[in-house]
Amino acid sequence: MTSARYREGKHSRFGYDFNFYTNSTAWRWATVNNAVIKYFNYCSSLGIGQPPTDLRIVANKKSNGGGAPMLKRTWGWAGFTTHSKVTNFLAKTNGISVAANKKWMLFKFVLPDIVINSNANQGTDKVYETTFHELAHASHFNTVGSRYWIKYINYIITYGVYGDGHGKNSEMVALGEAWGYHMGYYLIIKEFGANNRVLTTSAFENFDPRLKPNRVGKSRYSDSYGNRHNIGWTGWIPGGLILDIIDSNKDEIREGCFDKVSGYGLKDVFEALDSDIDSPQKFRNRLLKENNNMDSKDLVDLFTAYYWN
Repeated sequence: MTSARYREGKHSRFGYDFNFYTNSTAWRWATVNNAVIKYFNYCSSLGIGQPPTDLRIVANKKSNGGGAPMLKRTWGWAGFTTHSKVTNFLAKTNGISVAANKKWMLFKFVLPDIVINSNANQGTDKVYETTFHELAHASHFNTVGSRYWIKYINYIITYGVYGDGHGKNSEMVALGEAWGYHMGYYLIIKEFGANNRVLTTSAFENFDPRLKPNRVGKSRYSDSYGNRHNIGWTGWIPGGLILDIIDSNKDEIREGCFDKVSGYGLKDVFEALDSDIDSPQKFRNRLLKENNNMDSKDLVDLFTAYYWN
């Protein structure tokens, strides 16, 4: 670690063993710790697969966002070169600068699985939402494994976080981020209700699908904090897709395209995120196969509404 102010702590209640490294106040450590325990409890109650129980988590003093590179347990070359964006990828999350594959392999056992930017100014609800989002990625990783995740990391390194959806493995990232964003927002509403400062319930419903490639997918919604109104979303990553699969609302997704899907639950969604499922279309097909083609026409129409037909 680059800062002398990092402090290590463990929490082993309920059989979990999380290593936290924090250069912040006790509030930061405790808030992330509590959010982690909440997430594991939600996994149990919702039938969602849990992340690894020995996660290495960094809670730093930066604001907004985080990452789940799972570097401690991901094996293989991650495309790190002196010309790639990996230096920014790591430095922006936790201050570690690793510019080459050999260095990454050398230091992998001290690198984090998850980074949570948890400045106290964000408030508890925003830190929880970030933690839920990143832990959802860790649940996904625990299902799909290292070979899958190295492709995920390579996309982010190569194209700079989400890019515009034009590069190799963009379909994988579209699916993975749809899952991460859904879980972050879904659980923050369950945890804090309509009184949270991250997004309103109506904003969660108001996703504006866009064709790729484009750059609007980098901004999930126009103002992510402190606004109590329907702020809306945009993007080529189908961030509203999973909510539309599991909810009972019959709303318009874009002009002439409606969500009429019914009968699916969050457990069904997670169980379709298998290691050979690397695009929204493959996810759709697996979801249908595992659920006896339930409401197949409406489900296919929903994916078409999100431009993933």
